[in-house]
Amino acid sequence: MTKVLIMGSDLRGELALLQRLQAVAQTPGLSLSLCHDFADCDLLVVRDDASLRSAAQRIVANHPWLPMWSLHADGRLSDALAEPQAPLDDHHIRTVLQRLHVIARSHAPSSANAAESTVHEPLGLALRKRLASADTVAALTLDGRDLLLLDFRRLLAITPPGATGPDDTPAQVLGREFARLSLRTLPPARYSTLFVDLPSLPMIPLLWQAALRMAVVPELLPPLHEGCQLKLARWPDFRVLAHRHDDFRLCSLLLRRACTVLEASHALGVDPGAVRAFFNAAWLSGYAQVEAESAVAPPPPPTRQRGPGALLASMWRGVRRARGGSA
Repeated sequence: MTKVLIMGSDLRGELALLQRLQAVAQTPGLSLSLCHDFADCDLLVVRDDASLRSAAQRIVANHPWLPMWSLHADGRLSDALAEPQAPLDDHHIRTVLQRLHVIARSHAPSSANAAESTVHEPLGLALRKRLASADTVAALTLDGRDLLLLDFRRLLAITPPGATGPDDTPAQVLGREFARLSLRTLPPARYSTLFVDLPSLPMIPLLWQAALRMAVVPELLPPLHEGCQLKLARWPDFRVLAHRHDDFRLCSLLLRRACTVLEASHALGVDPGAVRAFFNAAWLSGYAQVEAESAVAPPPPPTRQRGPGALLASMWRGVRRARGGSA
């Protein structure tokens, strides 16, 4: 499969160009697909716009192996890396696509390796393990495309171009889609320069803020459960707390002693859902660890409401006891 990233066009235009390239290729077995992740594309096509072309040229500056074409308003294609831009005829387009097809086949992983490259354990646990190892790079994928690139060596996160909408932050997208994401290990050699070229975000604050946005009614991330007693190892970076008063109180409590969700909720009078969200954030970002696991204590029985009649009867029994009568 040869993956094509098209910048500056709508979906209809992308599909039309892909069909055109597929027809020009005229190669049995050659299959083209749209790609929305620069790190994983084989061919970059940019609408002939000065700002888009300049941005794309900066991105591919350290990737001379990646072809970059300009798409003009009249449908012509040209080599965007040539000075001046060289027009591409069908023969040249076909030659490049056939070469990319050969390269894609030679680098395609076997089914066994492909299975090994995708992590199938609970996502929260997989992220925790890689935070501890601090020596890998990976991608969080959604519906087959890379949504977020993670550099666990330098604790940085990168959003590939076009991965999120204009009104979404990475934390919002990660929190909203967390249950649908999978983790894919990336070859460090291919992506080493990518993590230098693109703007990055601190990973720990991002994971913390994403965990607070995962659900309207939060649940603990597996393998956490209601019987887990969590304890903070140190104060979190104040950037992650974001002036949330209850989170400061929970930090103070969990630095002193380990608690379950219900224990922390009862101790501070904080809603259990808010405590679960905090537990997820503190555990996922590596600030907290499970100290002990116990059976979940049942909630205290509800206090029976005592009406005036019950109170009068109790007072009368007290008077009778004081006079030596029977209760």
